[in-house]
Formats: sequence, C-alpha cells, structure tokens
Amino acid sequence: DTFFSLRYDIGGIWKNPDLIMKGDDFLHGIGGIVGIKTILGPVLFGYGRLSEGRGVLYLSLGYNF
Repeated sequence: DTFFSLRYDIGGIWKNPDLIMKGDDFLHGIGGIVGIKTILGPVLFGYGRLSEGRGVLYLSLGYNF
C-alpha cells in the first residue's frame, strides 16, 4: 500500500512568555509525505519548507515505540 499526506505547521519560541505575540512572530511550514507499507513497517519520504525559505528532507523507516 502507498499513501500520501500533506501537512501545515505553525509555531514559535519566545524567551519571555509574558510578551504579546503578533502574527509575524510565528514560523509557518508546509510539506508532503509519501509512505509505503513494508514488512519492516512504513517507509516515509517527506519534504517540508518553512516560511523563511529553508527546506527539510525527511526519511523514516519502521514503527514508533
């Protein structure tokens, strides 16, 4: 079996939690994953890109414990 997934993430980190947060303080990310079922567990290949332009490649094999 093969499956596809899309994702959208938003988040941020602040040194001082009492600060007022604005929309510009958050990073946004979008990505996609292709997964294949194998006898060793799922094999996942993914790619994501942050709003600041940095890209990340993901590879995962097996189950999470």
